[in-house]
Amino acid sequence: MAHRIITNEIHVGKPLPWNVFDAGGVLLLRRGVVITSQHALDRLIEEGIYLDEQDSQGLGRSGPAAVAEPEKPSALQLVTDARRLFGTLLNELRSVSDFPARIRRIALLVDLACQTNPEVALATILLLQDDSYAVRHHLNTAIMANLLCRAMALPDEQAQAVLAAALTMNASMYEVQDKLNDVKGPLNDKLRALIASHPEQSEQRLRQLGVADALWLRCVAQHHECENGAGYPGHLTGDAIEQGAKIIGLADRYCAQVSNRHYHPARAPGIVLKELYAEKGAEIDTTVAAHLVRVVGIYPPGTIVRLKNGEVAVVVAPTDNADSPLACAVLGANRIAFTVPAMRKTIKSDFKITEVMTLDKIDFPIQMSRIWGDAARIG
Repeated sequence: MAHRIITNEIHVGKPLPWNVFDAGGVLLLRRGVVITSQHALDRLIEEGIYLDEQDSQGLGRSGPAAVAEPEKPSALQLVTDARRLFGTLLNELRSVSDFPARIRRIALLVDLACQTNPEVALATILLLQDDSYAVRHHLNTAIMANLLCRAMALPDEQAQAVLAAALTMNASMYEVQDKLNDVKGPLNDKLRALIASHPEQSEQRLRQLGVADALWLRCVAQHHECENGAGYPGHLTGDAIEQGAKIIGLADRYCAQVSNRHYHPARAPGIVLKELYAEKGAEIDTTVAAHLVRVVGIYPPGTIVRLKNGEVAVVVAPTDNADSPLACAVLGANRIAFTVPAMRKTIKSDFKITEVMTLDKIDFPIQMSRIWGDAARIG
């Protein structure tokens, strides 16, 4: 890279006028991204971000030449970039030398996506099921944990540690998580032991990879602990468990259940929420659980539904009525796809929701840009 960016060349709250890269030339942030936190900006500059040779041309003492106001990346683009960087990191794990910095950059993209359009960020959990499970589950859990941190108004530094922990909660199983997802039938003793020890093993691996943030490490070590002591590895209870670990643990459970996996299909979000309360109520923190219900609702964005008139639609956003979200019809009752998706207010009689469907039961592609427009634009 030709030019390392310095403090006075980027400003909090203003769109980046160029794409920025790491020292190896990997695209980190796209032109138009708005960094909203001075702490995040200081971290990026300290760790090193660069312009490519083309954008570096014409630099003077005052820095890069002024450019036109850039177009901001969409929430979907930010999530897509986060998945790309996370997948690359997993592939390079054995030789990585700047692991904490790379996780923080991915966490920043997740946070920006949730700020840019939380509905689109939530919808990716249900609609983007084509990545490896190791990639998509960590990103999904990070999105959900981030939205919970925001709903609960956690301080910025605490929320950043929780987000980093969500991305690294299974660090000791990165290489085998996709293989575990392929297992059919009961797990053998070796695999059960691996799962039972992974919180402690993940904490140890993160220390080896250079993570020194104590809260980050505690959240990883405790993310499978339960309110009533039924969790592992320490059988901690109540206030002995970090709040951030409780957030990650609940986000992890929810995202795993609504995601399609080889040994079980995706399940409807409303059913997952109900069972978490009914069957796991004593295990989960009631405050975190209440915020989860408020964040996702019965029909979170991205939920595929059948309407009373026979149309298939995708939930776009909640309304004041929890059971009557705004939806976008993508398939007619005649099984012919709409050329232009049609907005439906499900509070109306003809458009009432009669069934929740999952992505694996749908035999046609759902293009998020056709539903959310520029908020789900790629490229």
